Amino acid sequence: MRTPSGYFFRLGFRLPEYLRVLPNVFDRCEASRYFLIQATEDPHSKRAVWYARTSLNEFKSAITLIPVDIKVIGLKTEWVKSSYKKELERDLIIRMVNVCRNLSFHVASVTSMPKESMVRIIGPDESHVSTQKTLFVDGMKKQSQNRRLNLSLGELREISEIEDNIPLYMILAECYATTSICLENFLIEYRKVDFEDSEKFWNR
Repeated sequence: MRTPSGYFFRLGFRLPEYLRVLPNVFDRCEASRYFLIQATEDPHSKRAVWYARTSLNEFKSAITLIPVDIKVIGLKTEWVKSSYKKELERDLIIRMVNVCRNLSFHVASVTSMPKESMVRIIGPDESHVSTQKTLFVDGMKKQSQNRRLNLSLGELREISEIEDNIPLYMILAECYATTSICLENFLIEYRKVDFEDSEKFWNR
């Protein structure tokens, strides 16, 4: 089973400031992050489900707006042909989040539910593991026979494992990290982002 990279737990889920060169994408990811934080503060409340659904929607919007921002900086053709675009399109967790968003909005068959999770708390001097209630995706498995998901049986099995074992905030943090890395690698290649700025962000 694939597990999240962990990059954005240490960095507070924030996208690098230099990705503001893609303003719509940056704005939607920041909005998604904001609503995700709200959802995790009180996972037992009805509001948490609303926030989680909105966070999913904002992230999908960020992915949808990538070509819009790329076109503005004059790299539309390069993006269409790039391996980074294909990498984002193939990423299973991002595809899972997009499907989850669509199902939660259009057929109300996927929601989020609180349950216990082992969480590592990182402090200034030490870290420890604590059991906390947090939101998990609920309902993707029930859609496993739905042809509209456009996922293979192997991918559906992996998504089922993710749904059972990985909290929503970790899933979305992985999405932010993957999106950030693909976009900045593309922008570095075409000199829209400085490689040294990228190194400083990821090594701080």
